Amino acid sequence: MASYAEIVAELINILKNDGSADVRAGAATGLGAAGSEEALHALREAMKNDPAGSVRGSAAKAVGLIIGRGN
Repeated sequence: MASYAEIVAELINILKNDGSADVRAGAATGLGAAGSEEALHALREAMKNDPAGSVRGSAAKAVGLIIGRGN
């Protein structure tokens, strides 16, 4: 079974590299649930740089979840 760190790393990889905006948006949602510092950094990058508005929006929601929890 994959470790927590491995799962977060894979979600970050998907967020940065997958060709499908829907898949990247899903990865952003997963990273919001994860709530790690690495996830927060990747999500902030996606909010600024992803070409798809749906991904930027999902990343923004995920950042809000993480910050709301105090992570």
